[in-house]
Amino acid sequence: MEKFANTEMRIPPCDKSWDSLEDVVSRRRDRMTLTKDEQLVLRQWGRFLDNGLARVKFISRLYKHLIGNCNFIAFYDKDGFYSYYFRSGGAAVCEFLSRFDLRGATRVDYWLRGDRGEVNRAMVSIAEPYLDSLMGEAMERQRKSDLIDARRLLQGANPDLLRKIEAEFGPLEEV
Repeated sequence: MEKFANTEMRIPPCDKSWDSLEDVVSRRRDRMTLTKDEQLVLRQWGRFLDNGLARVKFISRLYKHLIGNCNFIAFYDKDGFYSYYFRSGGAAVCEFLSRFDLRGATRVDYWLRGDRGEVNRAMVSIAEPYLDSLMGEAMERQRKSDLIDARRLLQGANPDLLRKIEAEFGPLEEV
């Protein structure tokens, strides 16, 4: 059972107040309804987050929506995009996820308005319960990677300094 399937989806309009998905759908009924593609994108977005950003859950429909409607650069293709954001380290994962984190920082949010704004705000809402844990995991992976790089560099360039650092702060982690 998917975590996001049991939660009420709340969509923040541009003024950052929250409406339920049902309210958005009823407002759109006169103009248009959520398309099947939009519903599939939202469902796939939830699965992608629910599975810890797993490559197997990063499908073309989601990739096309992100680059076409969420202000992301394509990086040539879906594999290039995934490699950049999810294989190159924790900092890139945080960069990606921060786009969906409306807490605090002021950021460019024009992608939350317009034709696909309601769907994009739904993506923000779906991401909200996952952000802290996914960003925390990404930052921890980045920290470990940085420590391994620092150890490797110090071991080759200045082993005496490495010994002093490890004597004072403990051993730099190795994986």
